[in-house]
Amino acid sequence: RDSDKTLGLDLDSPNDLPPPKAYYVKSTGVGKMPHLCVAGQTHPEVDFGSVFPGNRMPRTVEILNTTPVRASFRVAPLHDSSEVSPLPPYPFTVIPDTGVVEPHGKCTLTFYFQSHTVKEHACQRFQVTTPGGIPLIIKCSA
Repeated sequence: RDSDKTLGLDLDSPNDLPPPKAYYVKSTGVGKMPHLCVAGQTHPEVDFGSVFPGNRMPRTVEILNTTPVRASFRVAPLHDSSEVSPLPPYPFTVIPDTGVVEPHGKCTLTFYFQSHTVKEHACQRFQVTTPGGIPLIIKCSA
Protein backbone atom coordinates (compact mmCIF):
# COMPACT_ATOMS: atom_id res chain seq x y z
CA ARG A 1 0.00 0.00 0.00
CA ASP A 2 2.93 2.33 0.62
CA SER A 3 4.07 1.94 -2.97
CA ASP A 4 0.58 2.93 -4.17
CA LYS A 5 0.81 6.14 -2.21
CA THR A 6 4.18 6.97 -3.73
CA LEU A 7 2.53 6.73 -7.16
CA GLY A 8 -0.07 9.22 -6.02
CA LEU A 9 -2.89 6.67 -5.97
CA ASP A 10 -5.37 6.23 -3.18
CA LEU A 11 -6.92 2.82 -3.90
CA ASP A 12 -9.54 3.40 -1.22
CA SER A 13 -11.04 6.12 -3.40
CA PRO A 14 -12.91 4.90 -6.52
CA ASN A 15 -11.86 8.02 -8.47
CA ASP A 16 -8.17 7.17 -8.14
CA LEU A 17 -8.36 3.65 -9.60
CA PRO A 18 -6.37 3.03 -12.77
CA PRO A 19 -8.51 2.65 -15.90
CA PRO A 20 -9.69 -0.91 -16.48
CA LYS A 21 -7.98 -2.97 -19.17
CA ALA A 22 -10.08 -4.59 -21.87
CA TYR A 23 -9.51 -8.27 -22.45
CA TYR A 24 -11.01 -10.19 -25.31
CA VAL A 25 -11.93 -13.84 -24.89
CA LYS A 26 -12.89 -15.93 -27.87
CA SER A 27 -14.36 -19.36 -27.34
CA THR A 28 -15.88 -21.84 -29.72
CA GLY A 29 -17.78 -25.04 -29.11
CA VAL A 30 -19.98 -27.63 -30.65
CA GLY A 31 -23.28 -28.64 -29.06
CA LYS A 32 -24.12 -32.31 -29.30
CA MET A 33 -27.80 -33.23 -29.12
CA PRO A 34 -29.04 -36.83 -29.07
CA HIS A 35 -30.82 -38.20 -32.13
CA LEU A 36 -32.69 -41.49 -32.19
CA CYS A 37 -33.93 -43.20 -35.34
CA VAL A 38 -35.01 -46.55 -36.78
CA ALA A 39 -32.48 -47.74 -39.36
CA GLY A 40 -33.71 -47.47 -42.95
CA GLN A 41 -37.09 -45.93 -42.05
CA THR A 42 -38.06 -42.28 -42.09
CA HIS A 43 -41.63 -43.03 -40.88
CA PRO A 44 -41.33 -46.26 -38.87
CA GLU A 45 -44.44 -48.45 -38.69
CA VAL A 46 -45.20 -51.62 -36.78
CA ASP A 47 -47.89 -53.77 -38.40
CA PHE A 48 -49.34 -56.52 -36.22
CA GLY A 49 -51.60 -57.88 -38.96
CA SER A 50 -54.59 -59.94 -37.82
CA VAL A 51 -54.56 -60.97 -34.17
CA PHE A 52 -57.22 -63.10 -32.48
CA PRO A 53 -58.96 -61.42 -29.51
CA GLY A 54 -57.26 -62.14 -26.21
CA ASN A 55 -53.87 -62.94 -27.79
CA ARG A 56 -51.00 -60.66 -26.86
CA MET A 57 -48.76 -60.21 -29.91
CA PRO A 58 -45.23 -58.70 -29.59
CA ARG A 59 -43.27 -56.82 -32.26
CA THR A 60 -39.81 -55.34 -31.76
CA VAL A 61 -38.25 -52.16 -33.11
CA GLU A 62 -34.58 -51.34 -32.75
CA ILE A 63 -33.83 -47.67 -32.19
CA LEU A 64 -30.35 -46.31 -32.91
CA ASN A 65 -28.50 -43.42 -31.30
CA THR A 66 -26.61 -41.81 -34.19
CA THR A 67 -24.75 -39.31 -32.02
CA PRO A 68 -21.61 -39.39 -29.82
CA VAL A 69 -23.64 -38.52 -26.67
CA ARG A 70 -25.88 -40.61 -24.42
CA ALA A 71 -29.58 -40.36 -25.24
CA SER A 72 -32.09 -40.74 -22.45
CA PHE A 73 -35.55 -41.34 -23.88
CA ARG A 74 -39.22 -41.61 -22.96
CA VAL A 75 -41.90 -43.36 -25.02
CA ALA A 76 -45.52 -42.21 -24.74
CA PRO A 77 -48.71 -42.57 -26.79
CA LEU A 78 -49.31 -39.57 -29.02
CA HIS A 79 -52.79 -38.09 -29.22
CA ASP A 80 -53.86 -35.27 -31.50
CA SER A 81 -57.07 -33.37 -30.90
CA SER A 82 -58.48 -34.91 -34.10
CA GLU A 83 -57.87 -38.48 -32.85
CA VAL A 84 -60.08 -40.61 -30.67
CA SER A 85 -58.13 -41.80 -27.63
CA PRO A 86 -58.30 -45.53 -26.97
CA LEU A 87 -60.32 -46.72 -24.00
CA PRO A 88 -58.90 -49.05 -21.36
CA PRO A 89 -57.78 -51.75 -21.58
CA TYR A 90 -55.36 -50.16 -24.05
CA PRO A 91 -54.67 -52.38 -27.05
CA PHE A 92 -51.09 -51.13 -27.57
CA THR A 93 -48.32 -51.04 -24.97
CA VAL A 94 -44.53 -50.65 -25.16
CA ILE A 95 -41.67 -51.90 -22.99
CA PRO A 96 -39.45 -50.18 -21.94
CA ASP A 97 -41.10 -46.78 -21.86
CA THR A 98 -37.93 -45.05 -20.60
CA GLY A 99 -34.24 -45.75 -20.95
CA VAL A 100 -30.81 -44.66 -22.10
CA VAL A 101 -29.09 -45.46 -25.40
CA GLU A 102 -25.32 -45.21 -25.26
CA PRO A 103 -23.43 -43.18 -27.92
CA HIS A 104 -23.74 -44.90 -31.31
CA GLY A 105 -25.67 -47.67 -29.49
CA LYS A 106 -28.94 -49.53 -29.97
CA CYS A 107 -32.00 -50.29 -27.87
CA THR A 108 -34.86 -52.66 -28.59
CA LEU A 109 -38.42 -51.51 -27.93
CA THR A 110 -41.09 -54.22 -27.73
CA PHE A 111 -44.57 -53.14 -28.75
CA TYR A 112 -47.53 -55.32 -27.78
CA PHE A 113 -51.00 -55.51 -29.26
CA GLN A 114 -53.86 -57.26 -27.49
CA SER A 115 -57.40 -56.86 -28.73
CA HIS A 116 -60.42 -57.56 -26.58
CA THR A 117 -62.90 -57.11 -29.44
CA VAL A 118 -63.64 -59.21 -32.51
CA LYS A 119 -62.70 -57.53 -35.83
CA GLU A 120 -61.11 -54.55 -34.10
CA HIS A 121 -58.95 -52.30 -36.25
CA ALA A 122 -56.61 -50.16 -34.20
CA CYS A 123 -53.93 -47.58 -34.82
CA GLN A 124 -51.76 -45.78 -32.28
CA ARG A 125 -48.77 -43.48 -32.67
CA PHE A 126 -46.00 -43.45 -30.08
CA GLN A 127 -43.54 -40.60 -29.60
CA VAL A 128 -39.97 -41.32 -28.50
CA THR A 129 -38.55 -38.11 -27.02
CA THR A 130 -35.05 -37.13 -25.90
CA PRO A 131 -34.13 -33.93 -24.06
CA GLY A 132 -33.31 -31.36 -26.73
CA GLY A 133 -33.65 -33.86 -29.57
CA ILE A 134 -36.13 -34.30 -32.40
CA PRO A 135 -39.00 -36.65 -31.47
CA LEU A 136 -39.24 -40.03 -33.21
CA ILE A 137 -42.78 -41.11 -34.14
CA ILE A 138 -43.57 -44.83 -34.44
CA LYS A 139 -46.98 -45.86 -35.80
CA CYS A 140 -48.55 -49.15 -34.67
CA SER A 141 -51.50 -50.73 -36.44
CA ALA A 142 -53.45 -53.98 -36.23
